[in-house]
Amino acid sequence: MQEISEQEGRKRITLKNGESLLADLVIVATGIKPNLELATDSGIQVDQGIVVNDRMQTNFPVIYAAGDVAQGPDLLGDKPAIHAIQPTAVDHGRVAGANMAGQDVRYPGSLLMNILDACGLQCVSFGRWADQAAEAMTIMNPDRPVFRRLLWTGDQITGAIFVGQASDIGMLNDVGMVKGLMQTRTALGEWKDFLHQHPFDIRRPYVAAKVGQKLVETTLLGRPTKSRQ
Repeated sequence: MQEISEQEGRKRITLKNGESLLADLVIVATGIKPNLELATDSGIQVDQGIVVNDRMQTNFPVIYAAGDVAQGPDLLGDKPAIHAIQPTAVDHGRVAGANMAGQDVRYPGSLLMNILDACGLQCVSFGRWADQAAEAMTIMNPDRPVFRRLLWTGDQITGAIFVGQASDIGMLNDVGMVKGLMQTRTALGEWKDFLHQHPFDIRRPYVAAKVGQKLVETTLLGRPTKSRQ
């Protein structure tokens, strides 16, 4: 983006390639920058955040870091990344706590995701949603505000964008199922062709690939929980 200007009550966005777009609303987000003051001059390895391994350990094995300050394994990437979102913080904390308590728990990596409600629409992005090299499957409905974009690496979904009405429960269910497919890195095989033909039927490949069972198996307990009375 090169410039934002006003035009008859709307916003004109000028892109770096010279093209321009008209919009009713432009959202600019700066993200989160970790506070690394605590680690300054401590000898703890820092980059964009405090660097941790898949056990949430820093370069000092007895010191752990988790949450928004931790730069840890990326589920779909080769380099440690900061995903300053609540689901990642919860996972980091559980893994760090388990390892500090004497277990040996490895974290597969966090999944980049963002969810934004604006003007009655819900905008969701997962994983490598801007991957130019991925195979893209785009679905739009001109009769209602529905936009979906699935990005494929082979037969795995590695990125996704959803835009639709926040009250559209069917869309929200699909968001959760696509997230599960990405978190479990499930190879869909022939179900990829099925989604090409039936792009709004995520449920069938989700159930057929037993994604729910795979997600349960990633919990730390590995056993049924007991009643808390």
